[in-house]
Amino acid sequence: LDLFFPRELIGSMKTKRLRGLIQQTFQGYSTLQQDQCMVKFFTTLAQCYNFTHERFACQLMHSWNLAIDLVIGADGISQQTENSKPTYLAKFSQVCSISCSAESDGRAVLTVHIKGTKQPLEVNTSSLAVAESMADLIDGYCRLEGCTVSSLITRNNKGRDVRQKLPDIPQCTALAGLDRGLGSDIYAEIPENSSLYDDEHVIARDDVVVGRILGEGF
Repeated sequence: LDLFFPRELIGSMKTKRLRGLIQQTFQGYSTLQQDQCMVKFFTTLAQCYNFTHERFACQLMHSWNLAIDLVIGADGISQQTENSKPTYLAKFSQVCSISCSAESDGRAVLTVHIKGTKQPLEVNTSSLAVAESMADLIDGYCRLEGCTVSSLITRNNKGRDVRQKLPDIPQCTALAGLDRGLGSDIYAEIPENSSLYDDEHVIARDDVVVGRILGEGF
């Protein structure tokens, strides 16, 4: 049980009682279809963790480097300062272009041009990687909402008005054995070609030893 539940919960009731509650819960899920289980999971997760919005700590450049959290979610872009409610900034349909630029001190600037505003949204981030992740996330929402594959990100090395097109989707056979980058905070991650790997960087199946099995049943 300690593999799945915090000690506070385990210590608050007898083991037999806890096992009975777990079995009862599993029985309630056994009648659900796969898509119903997915909806139930995310509904439960939303009660303890807000996964529908991504927050990035940065500084708003047009307000004397005011420290904010830039909040990006399906409903648009917002900013929030400490102990305050989020301030809505823009819908994704208002975004005209996005760009990132590196600073000499290792930090970076994310610039988002928004329709109907006198000046662009500019924030200072801790690194270029963070700025690019923010840009890719915003760009992804824009493409999803606009039903297009055209990117709004302007690459500095190709001119301000050049729009980048997404790379072609790899064939299913090309994805076999590739690391999909799960758990990565990079929103535009392109897996490397598996043909570039050599024997020196491959782990033989016989060398893998199981240390412990999770999910031993109740």
